[in-house]
Amino acid sequence: MEGCLASPGWPSPGWPWYYTHHGSCGSTVVAAAIVTAEAFETQFASHVTINGYRYSGTTGPSNVSVPAGATLEWSCGFSCHLNRWKICAIPDVVEE
Repeated sequence: MEGCLASPGWPSPGWPWYYTHHGSCGSTVVAAAIVTAEAFETQFASHVTINGYRYSGTTGPSNVSVPAGATLEWSCGFSCHLNRWKICAIPDVVEE
């Protein structure tokens, strides 16, 4: 994962139904990164999971270090069109 991932229809919520009920998507981090949500709002049974940690509501990741191979998964329950998020990654450079 490098750059940003966003919910369907970004920057608006995914209206009018870019995803069906019980939608999902995901990505894999290819190099160690720091991820931060530039915007984040999930509804009802929806959430974003990054490297096993679940984010929901209006609190997304902020300066979270993730290793290469970590996954980002979005899962939606019923009201998928109400989800709105943009999560960006920058390389996590370790000085030697």
